[in-house]
Amino acid sequence: MARFMTKVRLPNSTSLPKALWLLLWVLAVFAQPANTTSPTGTTAPPLPTQVAYKQAELVSSDRYLFEVEVMILALEKTLEDDGPYELQPIHPMNRARNLLALSQDTYPNLVMLLSYEDSLLDDGNLIYIPIPLDRGIFSYRLCFMRDEIKPRMQGIKTLKQLKGFHFGSGVGWADTKILRHNGLTTLEADTLLSLFRMTKAGRIDLFCRGVGEYYSELTQQGQTIDLSADDEIALYYPLPKFLFAHKNSKALMDRIQRGLKRALDDGSFDQLWKHEHEQHLQQAHLKTRRLIILENPLIRKLPPDYQRYDINPMENPP
Repeated sequence: MARFMTKVRLPNSTSLPKALWLLLWVLAVFAQPANTTSPTGTTAPPLPTQVAYKQAELVSSDRYLFEVEVMILALEKTLEDDGPYELQPIHPMNRARNLLALSQDTYPNLVMLLSYEDSLLDDGNLIYIPIPLDRGIFSYRLCFMRDEIKPRMQGIKTLKQLKGFHFGSGVGWADTKILRHNGLTTLEADTLLSLFRMTKAGRIDLFCRGVGEYYSELTQQGQTIDLSADDEIALYYPLPKFLFAHKNSKALMDRIQRGLKRALDDGSFDQLWKHEHEQHLQQAHLKTRRLIILENPLIRKLPPDYQRYDINPMENPP
């Protein structure tokens, strides 16, 4: 196949030693930029944008996490403007390792859903899209427990009464800091499976999860580990979750934000959200639960604009 290149002017060979002239000729030929035009004159298709995402820790590998489904929706909305994309999974990690990978840009174009904390922006390496993908429902926390704990929950109405229980949470989770800030004894573990096992073993009394997480995990783990589903109380603390990435991935994040806004405008985001969460909200019966409110000290610098995307399931369930 013929090599296509631009014409290069070389020095007169009589003024240079033969070996040096040959070296300059080789450098001139192979330093030319690659031509993306084929011999037939057609332009080669652009390479797909690589997008890295974290695989789910519990769910089967053939199912995407909700945030990945949202990313796919946004990327599809921008195909015509920005071209093709390709998803690259990375293995699940705990939050501390997630943050390290993001801040060091270990995986280029890694996009991850994280609970917002003011401190995430301290070093200037991370950027985020200020649209809460869960629309605020993960702020409502329902708790796993052993059967013998259930009778003790019947009289619980205040935060002070919860201080006699041991809570479980993940290493580095925002929930851990929030629970401890509110005076609740909290034990940590690296993985979800470890937290379920510690709850079953009696080291943890209450392991609380967001509404969507709770019912999904109840189906997968509650029956196999034999934990009870509490129907008495719900904890509430504002826990906005946003897509985060390294600042080097700004072009990708701009694309996802444009696509996400298009999906919000045309209603396709709402359809996806309802498919994922509506049934879980109905199962939660939040209006019949006693709501105990905790303070989140991690979002004091966060502008409140994101709240316009939230719903209030206590007043207007979907």
